[in-house]
Amino acid sequence: MFENTIRLENGKYTLVNNLSTGGGFYAQRYGEEWRDLAGDGLVLALFHEIEKLKEDISILLHDKGHYEAAIHDMDSLADSVRYNIGELPTSEKVADKIVKLISDLEKEVGEIV
Repeated sequence: MFENTIRLENGKYTLVNNLSTGGGFYAQRYGEEWRDLAGDGLVLALFHEIEKLKEDISILLHDKGHYEAAIHDMDSLADSVRYNIGELPTSEKVADKIVKLISDLEKEVGEIV
């Protein structure tokens, strides 16, 4: 449709930002050009902030999968310790495994605070 758009109010309004390709910056209402937003620094700043927040949400959702996988691995480790009838791992082995899981997770998603 357009290079950079943000839809609002279930599509009632659409902000269109084609400034990077030499086009315009304007708003549509119900799909028809409604307002020229060229030169409106506030609206442009809001447009970029919305884009950044959408990207942040996308990254967080992606990272959530990595965290869930690590939690699953830790739960599996805890279950194997809890239900293992044979030789139980030492506390040191369990701690080493947890440190390795956290290290692997940090490699994937960055430092965990």
